[in-house]
Amino acid sequence: MVDMTIVLGGFALAILIMLGFYIWSYYRKQGINILEYWKYIVGFIAVLVAAFYLVAYGISGVESGWVQTTATEAVSWVSNTINDFFGNIERLSNPDLFGTTDTSKGKKIGVYLDSLESLVGDNPPAGERMSFQYHVTAEIPESQFVNAKLICTLKDKDSVKPEITPTTISFVPGSSTSDVARCILSKEDTKSLKGPTTIQGSLAFDFKTETLLPVYFTSKVLIDSLAKRGTTFAKEYSMGSTQNEYKGEPVEVALSASQQPVILGEEAQVPKQMIAMILSNKWGGSAKIKNIQIYLPKGISISEFDTLCPFKKEESFYSVNLELLNKNEALINETSKNPILAEKLLRLECYFDNIDQDFISGSFEKKNYKVLAEYEFQSKPVEKVVNVK
Repeated sequence: MVDMTIVLGGFALAILIMLGFYIWSYYRKQGINILEYWKYIVGFIAVLVAAFYLVAYGISGVESGWVQTTATEAVSWVSNTINDFFGNIERLSNPDLFGTTDTSKGKKIGVYLDSLESLVGDNPPAGERMSFQYHVTAEIPESQFVNAKLICTLKDKDSVKPEITPTTISFVPGSSTSDVARCILSKEDTKSLKGPTTIQGSLAFDFKTETLLPVYFTSKVLIDSLAKRGTTFAKEYSMGSTQNEYKGEPVEVALSASQQPVILGEEAQVPKQMIAMILSNKWGGSAKIKNIQIYLPKGISISEFDTLCPFKKEESFYSVNLELLNKNEALINETSKNPILAEKLLRLECYFDNIDQDFISGSFEKKNYKVLAEYEFQSKPVEKVVNVK
């Protein structure tokens, strides 16, 4: 029996070591240090190993009644601990866990370059003018008017400066396409070209993403009363959706509250209530953040500003403090004074001052947290290769 226990324990430890290394490597690539959660890690590893030993004794029939019961309870506790642990990590790394519903159905909202077409064929002669046509599609929401700046370069040939005409295209709300823009290489530009030549086209434009998070507020007295009756707030009051909506913008803004519903009362607001947000680049390319605004219901105020909450108070909202935002390591900021959101996620969270009990007038109230992100988005280059003769 002792030998079997040692074997099972050793087997469990080996699996945990391999699994731990895999998990650490996976999240390290995403810029998340899971070692910050060492209390969770030590806790569930210790209990998991203990559970294996208890199961081993239970299998052998020694004190099988209480041993198997204890093992079952231990495994259940470990399972809950693991779920909490990975839930905390995924909540930071996965915007979908911030309660986001994707309503885009694969459609992009903004301006994007479908293709770059050579108007002189795939084998143009050197020393002749070459022209490349932009095929652009736009889906612009109401209240936004977009001027897209066109960009054209030759890969690995910085000395060649193509002419772009027109340099910008304007789009009004609604769906539209445009094929008017050209990237032109002059006869002088093409004299030195020979063999496979890659033309890269992209575009840049200012855009906004607005997200509303429905938040319910109620009192600790009501929550305690419902608990005594064996029911919950969500069941009793048909609590509606608390989901963000992603419509297909270049940058997604996903919001989360500390809890739903927010419970107000003397000892209820521990930990303090907050708004958390994740900004993620959904299209690739890069997004230069120009402003982020937080709109909160009257009676809620942010208590402290720092690199995790890089904002400043305005008359009726909070606007981003770019100096503080620049210090956030999640941003790549090598080429611009403004932060650039590339492949990484930007995570921000702001704690509130204590919310007064008088914030609600009845059993509960439903209000909205709103965040408006303004940014300049530059798309990934679309390439066209021609073989210059």
